[in-house]
Amino acid sequence: MLKFEKKYKDFVLRTIKEAEEEEARNLVFDVLKEYGLQNDEKIDADLYHITSNYKEGIFGVILHESSIIGTFGLKKMDVDRAEINKMYILNEFRGHGLGTFIISNLLEVAKKCKFKSISLETSSVLIQAIGLYKKMGFEEIYSENRTPRCDKQFFKSLNN
Repeated sequence: MLKFEKKYKDFVLRTIKEAEEEEARNLVFDVLKEYGLQNDEKIDADLYHITSNYKEGIFGVILHESSIIGTFGLKKMDVDRAEINKMYILNEFRGHGLGTFIISNLLEVAKKCKFKSISLETSSVLIQAIGLYKKMGFEEIYSENRTPRCDKQFFKSLNN
């Protein structure tokens, strides 16, 4: 797994530690539940043994006063494309610019890793997230999603 550590306002964003995996998994499941989305053993298999499932990417946590308040991932999909996934922030910490900060940094990492594009899947109930993706230059594409709970897919070229 790639190492990642950044500070943003009162938050620390860094690569997850193995001892934090259960807490991060529970946070993701709690946010999914908040939006009426279900966790699925098959879809969310990467949340079990995170450090081994993100060997060629990043799985990070967002810390506030030593508590995990969010997660984010960047995963290699093929030689040219990475995917942003598992980006979830607890409700009380949304609206602080964390999403923009995370995506900006993940785009930087993807470029340094020589990826030519980046994609993500999401659900139409995640209205704020969709607005963020569009603001960050992602374009909605229409193709079959791999993840059943996701009905939207976005893409961004990194050739800039």
